Amino acid sequence: MSAEYYSAAAVGLAIIATFVWRFLGVLIYQKVDADSLIMRLINMLAYSLLGAVMMHLMVAPTGLLATSALPHRLAGLLVGLALLALIRKLPIALLGAISTFGILSLLF
Repeated sequence: MSAEYYSAAAVGLAIIATFVWRFLGVLIYQKVDADSLIMRLINMLAYSLLGAVMMHLMVAPTGLLATSALPHRLAGLLVGLALLALIRKLPIALLGAISTFGILSLLF
């Protein structure tokens, strides 16, 4: 089988897996208390996976991002997180992070 077939199959399976979980969530959302132990566990796991993916992209990127310096990527991340913690506005934090990364990449 060709590589295109495997890629299309992987994307298809990812779509199916995503929508199965979303459909199950729609079915049971009224039956689960948002403050229950299981929901706190699911929330914790979701945030930890997000953090792991973000750090993987920072430390071991692929493609064009791999040509940039690690300190520039980390500086953008830190500025974005600091802005998000200080002003709690995601668009402004994203703009600050991207701007920091872009300026550092252009100047150094």
